[in-house]
Amino acid sequence: MVDSNTTLKVALVTGANTGIGLETSKELLKSGYKVVFVCRNKAKGRNTLKMLSQEFEPNQMELIIGDLSTIDSVRTLGNVINQRLQRLDLLIHNAGIWQTSREITEDGLEKTFMVNYLAEFLLTNLLLSLMKESDDPRIVLVGAKLYSNGEFTRKTPFGNNFSRIRTYADSKLCQVMFMIRLSQKLENTNIIVNTVHPGVFKTGLIQSKGIFGWLMKFFKLFLKSPVDSYIGPVHLAMSDTVTSSGNFYDVTQRVEINDLATDPDLIYLLWKVSEELCGIIW
Repeated sequence: MVDSNTTLKVALVTGANTGIGLETSKELLKSGYKVVFVCRNKAKGRNTLKMLSQEFEPNQMELIIGDLSTIDSVRTLGNVINQRLQRLDLLIHNAGIWQTSREITEDGLEKTFMVNYLAEFLLTNLLLSLMKESDDPRIVLVGAKLYSNGEFTRKTPFGNNFSRIRTYADSKLCQVMFMIRLSQKLENTNIIVNTVHPGVFKTGLIQSKGIFGWLMKFFKLFLKSPVDSYIGPVHLAMSDTVTSSGNFYDVTQRVEINDLATDPDLIYLLWKVSEELCGIIW
């Protein structure tokens, strides 16, 4: 169990065992954070911590197994985190998927929408009390500039308009709209929440068979290793220049959010739909 009474800050990173999540977690460890690794696969999570224990103190790391693909499993994850921690200084929502075919969860929701957006909505709600115990709490959403190609309607959560390309963008649009509304909800607290596009790197996203899968593998040959992918997320997590909420960053540069994502009616609709799906009033 992470001793959150320590003077060291406590960070929680979802999808922390690979890609951007791993590189971000390593940089936080180097900066003296205690890092809680949230991973779906227990064996892979344990192997990651075993590897990192050669460089960092084992008691600086904690592994929590969590599944973001259903509402009940996210609630279970939130309960476990609340039991293990007394304070949370940094919450990095990094875990994400890129589905190339429509998959419906046990809740009747399209899986990309659930993992990339609704899990973040619900888990954040469950962890806010821990974050309010921190002197400098921050929430970082790892997003994508592709959000500007997305759309949201009442059909989106159920994947009735599924697309190999646009559905991922839809989930990232929802993420940005959530960040904007959340920043408004938290304006009377000291919690800072922002979204970052970390860049385009060679990660485990877009696993597919057939011609589409072959094309994606070929495209990835030209992408950079994720070794520097931590720069954007860590900037939002640690920089003294990041003092306001509700912003979108392209790595370390704050950029304007497009008009669709700032539409107050659409933001309100997304928030109400999310509350209905999760069975909460926030």
